[in-house]
Amino acid sequence: MNSKISQIEHDGSVFLLTADVPESKGNAATIFVHGGPGGDSRGPDDLLLDLSTELGRQGRAGFRLDMSGSAKIGGDFSDMSVRRQVGELAAAASYVRSLGYSSISLVGESLGGTVVLAAELPDIAAVVLFFPALILGETSFREVLSPEKAGERAESGGVSLGSYRLTEPFLAEVETLDVSSALQSLVCPVLIVHGDADNDVPVSQSLEAFKEMTAETRVLDVVGGGGHGLRTLDHHAHAVSVAAHWILQFG
Repeated sequence: MNSKISQIEHDGSVFLLTADVPESKGNAATIFVHGGPGGDSRGPDDLLLDLSTELGRQGRAGFRLDMSGSAKIGGDFSDMSVRRQVGELAAAASYVRSLGYSSISLVGESLGGTVVLAAELPDIAAVVLFFPALILGETSFREVLSPEKAGERAESGGVSLGSYRLTEPFLAEVETLDVSSALQSLVCPVLIVHGDADNDVPVSQSLEAFKEMTAETRVLDVVGGGGHGLRTLDHHAHAVSVAAHWILQFG
């Protein structure tokens, strides 16, 4: 399988798209969207890379996004917002379709799952969501809304989260963005994989949203003992296996 990195300009910024293309190219492709801040196209412990590699072994092309604020590009996440990432995903999908891929599936992890749902792209064959952040204010991002951060936000227009700087409009999105309804309105086959020991994005978000989903083909795979990122070897292997099977079956 050959990998090629393309730079794509969108709305005054540049993001990367790594194409993992098998020698035998078909008409189906998968686009992978990483989480953040600090994420990149490989995913946590290479989750997205390993899934793309497995799909490539089965003849399926993969395109892994590095958003303009990602660690791989060396971008400043303080300029990033879900809205901007949605635009970059839409631009990536248009680019992939221009290459002749008529069947496109989407995979998003954590905040990347938020982006996949918020984008509401048409004509998607299948969706896989790893531990998706459906309600940002009820994830580990809630720290930026604490009273202790209010003064910093009022004074400087942003707050610190670990080594990252978060500013408006992302902070406003943390306060208000809820993509549960977008998940509930999806009609293509949807697989959600979420650990029940996730301390960053509680599995309750996926459990509650799943009850209201209308997609005829849908599965919520709750991984016992799985934390955010599904980083143990067993959890990682399970996530790659079930996601690959899903995309190959429905994508």
